[in-house]
Amino acid sequence: MTHVNEHVLELYVLNSPKDENQRDKIETHLSQCHGCRALVEEMRAFHRDLAEELKQTPIPEPVQTKALAKRKQEIEPYFEPYIPPPVSSNTIVRSFQTFVWYVKNNPIKTVAGGAVMCSMLAGMFYLGMMSKKSNEPVRDMNPDDYNYNTAQNLLEVYNKKNEVIWSLPLGNAEKCLERDNKGHFEVRLADMDGNGTNEILTTMPNRRNDTGEAYHLNIINLADNHETKIFFDQEFQYLDRKDYSFKFNAGMILTEGQNTSAPNILVTCPNILRSPFFLARLDNTGKTIGRYWHFGQLGEMYKLDINRDGTEELVLCGVNDSPDKTNEEFAVFAVLDPLKIKGNTKSTATPGFKMPFSNAEIIYVQFPFIKPRKIFNSATATREMSIEGDDLLHFEVYYHDGDIKETPVTFHFYFTRDMKIKSVKSHNITNRFFEKLYRERKIKTPLNTQFLENLKNGVRYWDGKNWKKEWTMVKHN
Repeated sequence: MTHVNEHVLELYVLNSPKDENQRDKIETHLSQCHGCRALVEEMRAFHRDLAEELKQTPIPEPVQTKALAKRKQEIEPYFEPYIPPPVSSNTIVRSFQTFVWYVKNNPIKTVAGGAVMCSMLAGMFYLGMMSKKSNEPVRDMNPDDYNYNTAQNLLEVYNKKNEVIWSLPLGNAEKCLERDNKGHFEVRLADMDGNGTNEILTTMPNRRNDTGEAYHLNIINLADNHETKIFFDQEFQYLDRKDYSFKFNAGMILTEGQNTSAPNILVTCPNILRSPFFLARLDNTGKTIGRYWHFGQLGEMYKLDINRDGTEELVLCGVNDSPDKTNEEFAVFAVLDPLKIKGNTKSTATPGFKMPFSNAEIIYVQFPFIKPRKIFNSATATREMSIEGDDLLHFEVYYHDGDIKETPVTFHFYFTRDMKIKSVKSHNITNRFFEKLYRERKIKTPLNTQFLENLKNGVRYWDGKNWKKEWTMVKHN
């Protein structure tokens, strides 16, 4: 697929007349390309935020003058040093003039005496300040919790006394809170060096200092007033192509091994423009231990002990773009052992990268397409995962009908804890949409129990080389 240039997409978002002849072609491409469509939505969100900030910026009052320059203060008179000032009849003024005469005629004595006096005053001031500080309580700078202040669009971090000790301006705190409630964490508090004080880990951009560069990971130590920035620009080769960007955004973050004195950091890293993606595993200082590469965004990440052995695995949800043909991408999720993410390795299900296969994959699942494909011929992806009850896992999968203005059709796939498919359900919006299609005779089969059973039977498991209908794990040589 030939993608639209990023500059052309921005002209399209801004309704520029420069790409007026290309708009039909661009809109046709956006209806088919999930990556470019996501980029357009990010651009639109950026320009909406920018417009809101400009509305809040006060406009200065115009200066009602034709002058090119304005003097802000009066000019002080200048006296030649050899012209004595007039003698005043005021006692205080005469005394000051006498002091000035003494300083001019006895500079050494004046400097020595002044130095002694300044030292005494400085000592008295220091002792007074130390005495004052000793009586003030020391503020607790250990992060204990965080919250999204939707009224002021701020991320706020609190200590145990519920005092705000750090904040970060956001573009839309309400959306950040919604993502956080669903387990899409872009902020974590963790003791990274075992000293009993938490650090702040965040991948959120500072809207006041947004430079337009790829989002990075910040590790902030408030106690030491120290901040570490980690960028994820990374060169790679996929097939024989040369047109991919080497810049990757830092997305979701999780910490692994909190019971140890040096927990690892896990960061999802989607490419800023296209399908390449990797999951980065860092040590507690931010040094890279390994990367799990995948062709297709796996933007949602969750921790889950799938076999109840006391060790948590990772579940990544998203899309597989490896068919590399328009409308052939498919929704997936992968279960990984994070401790096996070492070095640069690729998913066994997306083999186009020039690097070894990963041993971290445990289970890799593909969700089915919806027929007829002429209607559901565009983006499909695993949106999110949640746990219902003790053993039931819920995956929300959406299917787009090709019109980017329509709400995606969503189905809910339920698995047991060991990732065996159990059932498929639909909600009212999806039901009404299918009823409309059936009435208009665009589909031959209504959305009924058999339709959902066919979706359930369409789930496939990857064994490392082939897709299987029966449950299987990924096999490694």
